[in-house]
Amino acid sequence: MQPAIAFRSLPTTVLMRQLSIAGDRYTLSISPLPEHSTPEASAWRFELRSVDPDGMIPTGFKLRLLTEDLQPFEHNEDESSEPTAALAVEVLVAPEEGLVWEIEPTPDGYDREILHF
Repeated sequence: MQPAIAFRSLPTTVLMRQLSIAGDRYTLSISPLPEHSTPEASAWRFELRSVDPDGMIPTGFKLRLLTEDLQPFEHNEDESSEPTAALAVEVLVAPEEGLVWEIEPTPDGYDREILHF
């Protein structure tokens, strides 16, 4: 009889954007959070980090999510009130629902995009 082996499934990044903001490089990653999902909605984490492993996000940066018709909703943004390692917003999204991400200050070459889940 073979011993039972359990594998823990880690969330994988579904989408990653390399961004340049005020001369520095950052990564926006969007990852599923299956442990927080429900039959009616899936959970996702949007996270902004510096590409530099020791880099920090400066004071005053914002990561914001909006509905596809550009409306804010409760707990839709994270703002750095002091230098921080990451900004993150976690949301529950209904099937076929769309979200738009924004960052302040605006990344170089930013084009608004609607992400459907």
